[in-house]
Amino acid sequence: MTSWSKWHPLTEATCRLAPIYQGNYEIALASGFIEYENGKSKTLYYGKSYKGQSSVRQRITRHLAGAGSSVIADVIDLGLRLKVRWRQHDDPSDGECALFGAFVDRFGELPKANKRGCSTKKVLEQIAA
Repeated sequence: MTSWSKWHPLTEATCRLAPIYQGNYEIALASGFIEYENGKSKTLYYGKSYKGQSSVRQRITRHLAGAGSSVIADVIDLGLRLKVRWRQHDDPSDGECALFGAFVDRFGELPKANKRGCSTKKVLEQIAA
């Protein structure tokens, strides 16, 4: 796993420059905060991409085009600006589960645009580890 990239505006230009590797990405509000059960955060969505299926570039391009999360599409339609960052990860599912776990521990719920968290299988693997 590598460290996170710097934040970039979620724009067509950013999508063209985004990496083609597998990993995790985070989409957040560029300004303002989202209310969660236990506080406020800019984070709206955590995602993953897999080698041979889709790259980080392909995934964030889909979100910008409105073909990813419906919540992100609605936020874009409202004219709110979003930002994105990414990191390479050997096992994007494990990376995403760790992000979800830390977020739920801190804010009491998943990011608003994530409809489901880790698969039950992944959660059980982490408990057993």
